[in-house]
Amino acid sequence: MGGSGLQGGRAGEPGPRGHGLRPGTAPRRAQPGRADGPGLARLQHQLEAALLGLGQFQHQLEELVQWLSCTAQQLQGPTPLSLDLQSCEIELAKHKVLRNDVLSHARTVQSVNEAGQGLLLSSLGDAVDGLQCSLQQLNQRWDLVRSETESRQLELENNLSQVQDVMLEITDLLQWLEHVELRLFFSKPGWGHPDTTKETLAAHLELCKEMESKQQAYNGVRDRLQRLLASCAAARPCSTEHSLRILEQKWESVHAEVQERKERLAEGLTVTTEFHSTVQELLQWVAQTDESLSAPPAPSFVLETVMQQIQEHKVLVKEVSARGEKLAGLEAVASRLKDFSRKQDGAVVQSLVLTAKERLAKVLQRTAERGTALEDARKRAKQRVPAAAAGLDGRGGAGAGGPRRAAREPGGDQVPAG
Repeated sequence: MGGSGLQGGRAGEPGPRGHGLRPGTAPRRAQPGRADGPGLARLQHQLEAALLGLGQFQHQLEELVQWLSCTAQQLQGPTPLSLDLQSCEIELAKHKVLRNDVLSHARTVQSVNEAGQGLLLSSLGDAVDGLQCSLQQLNQRWDLVRSETESRQLELENNLSQVQDVMLEITDLLQWLEHVELRLFFSKPGWGHPDTTKETLAAHLELCKEMESKQQAYNGVRDRLQRLLASCAAARPCSTEHSLRILEQKWESVHAEVQERKERLAEGLTVTTEFHSTVQELLQWVAQTDESLSAPPAPSFVLETVMQQIQEHKVLVKEVSARGEKLAGLEAVASRLKDFSRKQDGAVVQSLVLTAKERLAKVLQRTAERGTALEDARKRAKQRVPAAAAGLDGRGGAGAGGPRRAAREPGGDQVPAG
């Protein structure tokens, strides 16, 4: 019973309150509810959306700030510059991945800023200041990350470009040096005729000028690479530095060979010019001397005259001896020319020396014959002097006829008047 009364009382509570209302009261209270219900619902929905948006915004903002912090940490420190071409390409490729990631977050940053601006319009008080400070810090970090990303991109691209340029110059110089080596190998520095040697030297001097013009490029690439080495501070030698060492060794080797070839050709021109000039002068002298010895003046029977002829012949003998010494020197030069000349040029040189040797031998023979003839004439003339003196003493009274007849005798020999 009591329980029934509790339940009945609970159940009947609305009844008496409801019966106590005046007719029309409920509808009047219900009508405003019908009018304000949709507005309250919209407001509640907006508040819920705002709270939801704020929660999502805070979550997205925190994720974005965390990503910016990680990215900024990756960009801290010096740019990993290198002189190794492959390392440069790898570092640039790695940074491009990071850069693409940064660029892909641009839309996210824009969306967060737009959402934040929307929340700022619907927020009041301290929430506005806090939200505005968060957005400002976000944008500052974003600008810093984006700036550092682009700056590092430019540094890596510039580093790669410099290394590529240096490697290209090194490669060009190495190819040119190899070409010069082939030219030197296939063009032996032969000593031939002076005109040929002169042409060879002129062509080689053009190569020397070309190498002098390459000297500036060689010095330039070395200086540039040294500056890059100082800026990169590589822990160990790289491929580019190794290529430079190869270039330096090749340059020194080829430069030394070019200079040696230049000196050898210059010496060859001097030697061949002197040889051909000397041998031509010797052959000309031998020809003139041989011609004069082929029909020399007859030895005189007069002692004074024949002695003068002998003195003149002694001068000729000395000159022939000097020419013989010069021929011996030419033979030594010819032997050297043969070692540095082509086969046909060496044959010409040997032929010239042999010709000069044969003709000088002929001159020596005729000189000896002339000397023998003059010596015989001197002896005969010397023997006749006492006989002539004795004849003059025995004919002291012969008168003038004897001297006149004696003067008419050839050779100055006096003939008795019998």
